[in-house]
Amino acid sequence: MKTHTLKPYIRKDRINSKGECPINIRYTYQRKVLNIPIGIVIKPENWSEDEDYPIQNKSYNFKDVIRKIDNKLTELENLISDYYRKFESSPSIIELKELLSNSTPRSKDISVLNSLEKYINHLKSEPNISPNTIKVFRSTYNHFSDFEKNEGKKYNIYDLNKSILEEFSSYLQFEDLQISSVGKYVKTMKTFINKYLIDQLNLDINQTFRNVKLKKEDRKKNDVLTLKELELLKYNVFFSNYNIEEYNQKNKEYNLIRFELSEREILIGRIFLLLCSTGLSYVDIMRLSINNFYRIELDEIKLKEDKVKKENSNQNDSEELEEGIVIRIERKKIKSNNLCIIPVFGSTLDILTSELLRKTGSEIDGSMYEGFELNEKTRTKFFWNTLQKMIRMSDNNEIKDDKVFQYISNQYFNREIKKIFKKIGVNQRITYYKRDRHRTEVIKHKYDLISSHTGRRTYISINLQNGVRIDTIMKTTGHSNYKTILVYVEQKEESIYKEFYYKTDN
Repeated sequence: MKTHTLKPYIRKDRINSKGECPINIRYTYQRKVLNIPIGIVIKPENWSEDEDYPIQNKSYNFKDVIRKIDNKLTELENLISDYYRKFESSPSIIELKELLSNSTPRSKDISVLNSLEKYINHLKSEPNISPNTIKVFRSTYNHFSDFEKNEGKKYNIYDLNKSILEEFSSYLQFEDLQISSVGKYVKTMKTFINKYLIDQLNLDINQTFRNVKLKKEDRKKNDVLTLKELELLKYNVFFSNYNIEEYNQKNKEYNLIRFELSEREILIGRIFLLLCSTGLSYVDIMRLSINNFYRIELDEIKLKEDKVKKENSNQNDSEELEEGIVIRIERKKIKSNNLCIIPVFGSTLDILTSELLRKTGSEIDGSMYEGFELNEKTRTKFFWNTLQKMIRMSDNNEIKDDKVFQYISNQYFNREIKKIFKKIGVNQRITYYKRDRHRTEVIKHKYDLISSHTGRRTYISINLQNGVRIDTIMKTTGHSNYKTILVYVEQKEESIYKEFYYKTDN
């Protein structure tokens, strides 16, 4: 929308000795005027006040005057249009003066956040930009806003350089974001500077920002949990299938000890157990709903014996499992359709049943399962009946949402899960080397390395060690590339030895 005017006129107040007036262009914006000289003169009788244009007359160089006026108008219109394209408004009087003097306008709001907001709005209008890309830029905007508040200052686009982006990166790490997340947000800032400020707006931005190195996660997955560490968490936030006295006698270094955990810590721990037993990413576990569960028919597979209570098995149940439960879910972070099929059984079903009962207002504490005589067929029926009850309540608007878990941000989850593992004693010292040129040695406690992504790595590693085919695991995780999934594998020395000992005739 046009918000300014450009109008040629003559300065009758400045007639020279020959009776000629200088021709100016009047720029008007928000009721303020800037007079821009063209550098030519004309006699008043040769100027039309009605048309704001010279009158054709053979007594002077009419064509040359017309050419210079048109050229100046074109120059100004191009200058103003270019400014409008960059800042989505016409320049003020002061800003146009600065543009005419070939300097960058400094009175305009050129803050980083203002410019980033404009770029996000620009991306929204692009047909090929995915919603996930917009979401990443919006998250980057929010993190940079928090960074400014932490620094107690606001940055403009000409402040952006290597030093500022490195300070931004350090702030994100201090906020306990994962290395991959830190790299993602710093990379987004570099894209914003390069694609928008430099390529699109053609601004002179300090080029040192290109030298900021994105940190990479260490390829050796030191955060993968063992079955005994998982059992310790399970014992504290839900229940253990094992006879505790017998288990502790056999595993003296990994005794099951009960620690005092809050309801919030128990919830966080249960979510983590499901991450480890389903392989879902954190964003997918948060959007897991009652509509993602399906009952499938089985070809009467033989029931596995209970680890501890063999004598307590429900004798009324048949020996075959005829139905099973699976999760069907499209991965959130993958653009193409990639349906994951995840079998759920055993204590995984028990945790899900408990959480569904919590939503319906009749929660069963995990420890109560220790007194139940459940085999797989019984717990499958129990879960399915509970699920149907919740579906009916959802249809009748008796519950607020159909999600299994209340939403908890990934950032808060990662902070809290570390504290839980520290509290229950997963605190062995881990030594690893950074992926930098100096191979810097780092020593940390294991609980410091644990995050929501640990669950996915643990799921893949344990199932591979248990002999589950890699192509079957990929169907549950949504991976389409073998190289990608192998990054998650953490093979223990014991499992490597056993694999060759039992399968190699030497």
